[in-house]
Amino acid sequence: MVDLIQVLEGAAYVGFIAGAIFAVLELRTMSKDRKTELLLHIAEHWSSREFVEAVSSYAEADFQSAEKAEKTCPRVHLLMMSEYFDSVASLARMKAVDFELLAQILDFEGVWERMRPWCLHMRVKTNPSEFKDFEWMADECRKRRLAIEKRVS
Repeated sequence: MVDLIQVLEGAAYVGFIAGAIFAVLELRTMSKDRKTELLLHIAEHWSSREFVEAVSSYAEADFQSAEKAEKTCPRVHLLMMSEYFDSVASLARMKAVDFELLAQILDFEGVWERMRPWCLHMRVKTNPSEFKDFEWMADECRKRRLAIEKRVS
């Protein structure tokens, strides 16, 4: 005959395993919710009036050199654009948000190539590691684009 203690121990083990599975599923859901929340904040910032003004100034700016960039675009707009792209790239590098999704919705490669003279000038002027994640993300996007182009041709 089955001992009552063995039945209770078995039930406790089953309960423990079910609880562990439930906890893992909840953690995965929380992680997805957090990533979604981060993406919504990214999009919210992108559509703010200040950022739209910065993008408009950026579109009109001359980036042949850092000096020309600062003459044709207010420094605050240059900083807003570059810091935004650097911060979002940091989230991608830390895997807090999906790299592929960010690469699809934001033109890291194009913006970096255009802003490169000014960003590199700011590195020399302020901090050697300034905009490193922005540059990394642009390089990764370029590598992936070239790999896709190579496969297609």
